[in-house]
Amino acid sequence: MLNAVDWHRIRTLEGLELAKARGVKLGGLRPNTAIRNDEARQKAQAGAERLRPILAALVAQGASLREMANALHSARITTKAGNPLSPSTVKLQLQRLGLGVKL
Repeated sequence: MLNAVDWHRIRTLEGLELAKARGVKLGGLRPNTAIRNDEARQKAQAGAERLRPILAALVAQGASLREMANALHSARITTKAGNPLSPSTVKLQLQRLGLGVKL
């Protein structure tokens, strides 16, 4: 008798085989993936550029990532979801802008 895990595994494999037989492309990049990735990269760069003046000044002052995140929060700058930027997000923005933070 099959347990639930085996039953799901068999059903999934059967479904994949049927999809392949119909000619469905499984996995890999879709036709517009590269375009969407480039658009997302450009949008992220534009968002970082809006922060450049503030972050450059904070870097020049020697502020820590936490201090930078707090300063951005004080200036009411948030993520697109409306949350305050975390120190790790600030680090990613600094890296994107090439403002001296190494990986």
